[in-house]
Amino acid sequence: MKKNRQTYLADRINCKYSQLLGFLILVMFAFSLPITAQYRNILPILFVLGIIPAVHIVLPYKKLLLFMLFPICLISLKLVNEFMFTEPNGIINGTVLVLNVLCLFVAIIVLISDMRNEQNVTSDTIKGGISVFLLMGFMWTCIYYLLQLYGTSQDVEIFTNVNSNNSMNSLFYFSFTTLTTLGYGDIAPVSNAARLFANLEAIAGQVYLVVFIAMLMSRRLRNEANKK
Repeated sequence: MKKNRQTYLADRINCKYSQLLGFLILVMFAFSLPITAQYRNILPILFVLGIIPAVHIVLPYKKLLLFMLFPICLISLKLVNEFMFTEPNGIINGTVLVLNVLCLFVAIIVLISDMRNEQNVTSDTIKGGISVFLLMGFMWTCIYYLLQLYGTSQDVEIFTNVNSNNSMNSLFYFSFTTLTTLGYGDIAPVSNAARLFANLEAIAGQVYLVVFIAMLMSRRLRNEANKK
């Protein structure tokens, strides 16, 4: 029994990032679907629950307990908002989004730190690097959604061609076109805060690819060369 458990844990460690990447790809496909209000409410929790398995392998036990405070708080706030208020509470919704951004940011830092220390870079490590890139896009989606929800008024527009009916889908699309510097131009930031975060995302996306992914690929190629 003990040997089977050790084998199971070893297999989990060897494919810890493959599972995360598969989950994130599924979430990306989910964003192509029309998002109802009920579905939108579970997205913050879905984000966090999906990255727990990868973080669980990386973090030591005590730090993992601290990280688990994020999903516990998220779920608790969503339950309070659902059953204690007749209408969605704006403060609670905003708090959930902020916690979601913080959780994704911590997960990104944890995963990058783990991969940076790996000298034997495998294909699973490369998948981890891709997963972090996707997590960055998800994190900025939440930031833009916060700006759209709490920065929009009758006189101030945050993004062009974004309204309450398509905001989550549109901001997800805008986030990834900005992260990859593709930028079709059909959605554009208007407010100063939106422009600032869009600039930061574009810079972060390119620096991450040029520096971190390039470092992983260099180690991977060096390891393969040493085996020959």
